[in-house]
Amino acid sequence: MLVVTRLDRLGRDAMDVAATVARLDGMGVRVHCLALGGVDLTSSAGRMTMGVINAVTQFERDLLIERTQSGLARARAEGKRLGRPHSLSDATRAAVRDGLKAVESVSALAQTHGTSRQTILRIRHASEAGGSGRGGHAFSTPSRVSATACPCAARLDGSLKRHGIKSSMPLCGWPSRIARRVSAR
Repeated sequence: MLVVTRLDRLGRDAMDVAATVARLDGMGVRVHCLALGGVDLTSSAGRMTMGVINAVTQFERDLLIERTQSGLARARAEGKRLGRPHSLSDATRAAVRDGLKAVESVSALAQTHGTSRQTILRIRHASEAGGSGRGGHAFSTPSRVSATACPCAARLDGSLKRHGIKSSMPLCGWPSRIARRVSAR
């Protein structure tokens, strides 16, 4: 016989508790929970009690998800930007784009503006794609994915052809990201 003070002592969540009780029952161990009035969780009344508790737990989890999603939708409707804030202001991103047009090196721009090379590369990639520098591609999702639709594919194609490699897959992985999004619909 195993006596626990509260049900949550048997596992992390309701499914884990149910699995633990079933495993103990399979070994012939009776489980009593003092918080539930000493109910034997391996008996039919105990299984019913756990079923009700599991249903309430699932209901609470669903409500939490629903509230979170409605809060996110409301924030989007109000025009709030979700996620991590930009490391560079709009003016600094414009200055970086101007520097890239003036053929300054990525490292020099990163050092001048106090950021990483990757941030400068993201801004360059977004400006070549016609985006705002806020990440992601500026293209709409195509029904058929083409590896050459990404602007960095042309750069990569030229580089690979110089080395005798035949491929049109861009480094950014744009087709695979879009293909996952298209197949999820």
